[in-house]
Amino acid sequence: MSAGRWLWHRRLRIGAAPIDLYVVANSLRSRLGLAPSLRPRDRARVRRLRRPDQRRAALIGSGLLRHALRARFRRPLPAGALEQRTQRRPRHRSLNAHRRAVLTLSHSAHWVAVAITQGHQRRIGIDIEDCDRRIDAGVARKLPWPDAERAGTRSRLLMQWCCAEAALKADGRGLPALDRLIAQSATRLSFTDRAEGALMLRRLEGLPRGCVGAIAVGRRQPRTQVRTSR
Repeated sequence: MSAGRWLWHRRLRIGAAPIDLYVVANSLRSRLGLAPSLRPRDRARVRRLRRPDQRRAALIGSGLLRHALRARFRRPLPAGALEQRTQRRPRHRSLNAHRRAVLTLSHSAHWVAVAITQGHQRRIGIDIEDCDRRIDAGVARKLPWPDAERAGTRSRLLMQWCCAEAALKADGRGLPALDRLIAQSATRLSFTDRAEGALMLRRLEGLPRGCVGAIAVGRRQPRTQVRTSR
C-alpha cells in the first residue's frame, strides 16, 4: 500500500454514481486492523467455513463493509443495518430508501475489495483478482466479447473476466447468468433477459501492485405499481 498504509481508498464517479472503493490485503495485518469494526455475529458467521484462509477473507470482508458504511454515513452503524447472506451480495438495511447504501464485495487469494454507493435504484458490482490468476478455457469461451478466446494476452483475458464478473455481481445472479451476458461495447454490458439498461464498466486504475479489478454500475428497472379499481 502507498505511504505504508494498509488500507487503500479511492473515490471515483461512474456516470452519476459517486463510488468509494476500498482495498486491503487478505492478511493478518488487515484482519487485526479491521477487528474494531467486527461484530460477534460476523465471527459466528464464518466459523462454518472450513479453511482458515476463507475464514480470514470473510472476516476481512465483513470488517471492510462495516468500515465503508461508517465512513459513508459518518456515524456508528446501527445493529442489524448490514445483512450478509451466503453466496449473495451484502445489503444495507435502512428505512429511508434514498439513504440506503448499495454494496459489493470481492476477494481473491491475496486481496479484498469493497465498493459502496447510494441510491435505491442503483446496482453495482466489483471484481478483484490476483494478477497471476489463469482463466479456465471453458469460462473464457463464455465471455461475451467475440475475441474472448483469442484475447491476445493473459492480462487482457483476465481483465475481460473481471469486467464480466463485476457485471454478474451487479446483476445479483452470479455465474449462472454468464450465458445471458452480451457486450454492447468494450465498456457496456447487458443481459438478454433483463429489462434494465446496460451496465457501465470501468477498469480500476492505480490499484495496489499484484491485483487488477473492474467495477460495473447501472440502474434497476423501477417497479410499476398496479392500481386496482374499487
